[in-house]
Amino acid sequence: MSNPARAETELKTKGFWHSPWLKVVLVVLALAPRLFILSQLTPSPAFTHPVMDSKVYDDWAWTLVDSWTNPEYAGPHGEAALYLEGSFYMGPLYAYFLTAVFLVFGHSMLAAHLAGILVGVGTVLLAAAIGRRLYGPKVGFIAGLVAALYPALGLYDSAMLMGVLLVFLAALALYLVLSLIHI
Repeated sequence: MSNPARAETELKTKGFWHSPWLKVVLVVLALAPRLFILSQLTPSPAFTHPVMDSKVYDDWAWTLVDSWTNPEYAGPHGEAALYLEGSFYMGPLYAYFLTAVFLVFGHSMLAAHLAGILVGVGTVLLAAAIGRRLYGPKVGFIAGLVAALYPALGLYDSAMLMGVLLVFLAALALYLVLSLIHI
């Protein structure tokens, strides 16, 4: 159990920029616009019936879930047959990510969108950690703040698209490289 007096002493000795509450602020600031965007998407028919790339990933993931969990599997859903035969014309990583979400929560569009939002919040925290590692705690917080409030990033985090994983994995790779070279 943490000691409040010790936390207050650490805050005084290390300063405001080393406070663990700054991460909480970043998480809240990252979640707020993404959840707002999601609330605006929810009434749309495109939310319950994905279109274009989102439909590809949804059909692909649900086909994988159905083929693994249903003994009476009858074949690919939607246009998934087009993506499951031959070579992939879209990267499979996001389909596998959605498959994991659907295995846990069922075929829930809300769960798929929320999973993307959580990955996006992870990206915000990684941006802050990279900035902190390279330039110090103030720059780290500002980098996290920019990532949290950047509209395009929030929009893509709320959509069922591969971009959310690509940005997260790129940030994670950079953070790991910086950790390995001890910057």
